[in-house]
Amino acid sequence: MTGLISGDLVVDLAAVRAHDRARRLAEDTLARRRRVLGDSHPDTLSSANNLAHVLRLQGEYEEARRLDDDTLRRREDILGENHPDTMASANNLIIDLLELGDSERIRRLEERMGRSEPGDQ
Repeated sequence: MTGLISGDLVVDLAAVRAHDRARRLAEDTLARRRRVLGDSHPDTLSSANNLAHVLRLQGEYEEARRLDDDTLRRREDILGENHPDTMASANNLIIDLLELGDSERIRRLEERMGRSEPGDQ
């Protein structure tokens, strides 16, 4: 239950622009979940998602990209490509890549995830 509460609190803190506090809490929660549950547990991946969200809000797009990239790979392995959490991770990674100006990687990711429209180049 504590992990759920801290995850919700991270989101709430980020919403009221308490980004530094949200980041510290998100980093702490992720570290604890990795230690207790392992790197690929769904709750750990949710915590990674929360931390990446805060990093994006702080303009730390490269750091968010690395975390989102890892989270996406793990969710694909565990949940499959079509699971809603996997698709959410792909969306988050695309946001990071947009901020970083990596349109080629976005195109490849959208193709891989089956999102490109016929005729898109």
